[in-house]
Amino acid sequence: MLPPGIFILALFAAAYRCKKYRTPLLVAALLFYLLSIRLVAVWLAKPLENAYMPPVSIPKTIDAVVVPGGGNYLGTPNLPLLEGNMKRLLYGIMLAKQYNLPIIYTGGYRDPEAVIETVQELNKMLDLNLTMPKKFMHRFSLYLETESRNTHENALFTKAFLNKAGISNPQICLVTSAFHMLRANMIFQKVGFKTIPAPTDFKAVLASNLNWLPETNALQLSYLALHEYLGYLRYLYKN
Repeated sequence: MLPPGIFILALFAAAYRCKKYRTPLLVAALLFYLLSIRLVAVWLAKPLENAYMPPVSIPKTIDAVVVPGGGNYLGTPNLPLLEGNMKRLLYGIMLAKQYNLPIIYTGGYRDPEAVIETVQELNKMLDLNLTMPKKFMHRFSLYLETESRNTHENALFTKAFLNKAGISNPQICLVTSAFHMLRANMIFQKVGFKTIPAPTDFKAVLASNLNWLPETNALQLSYLALHEYLGYLRYLYKN
């Protein structure tokens, strides 16, 4: 049996053998099990992902497509962005291409080179003609914001970038993972953006009839959902 199942069994076995700490070990084992099965993970993530659906169309008043970054694999030979981050960028490119809009990729302090490398590969293989001009232009083009470290800074620094480009009341199409959209959209609106949410990278799907078995993907989805709920509540409390 592979992790996390083997660790859950170890906790139940420890609870059986250790009478003194049986109750906390059983609680830990049960909680670990529940967070590791897809039934619970989807139940946690579904409300986040159902908050917004992809837009049917984008109004002509939109100034840019904004994509908060999501990390990369260092040292990989091609397409170095993490899977969810790659979906964000690709969906942002699709929308920007369709509506001839600029893309702002924000949060590149960890991965500007990875984004540039990915765009170069896409340009070469798919003939996208996605350029990176130094001056902001209202057409299909890419701009990197490379200083932000979290979603709040994504919003702050992107707004500063657009203000510097002469756009005082920016209207954007916000592209991010579906589980992240509720919190991200709230933050961007609080900072002063008018937003059209465009979620992608949907994860809350029941995969098979074995949704009650522990798996690492389900545990990761539970973690992502809980992280978003805590982040959302923390931001509400602070503001």
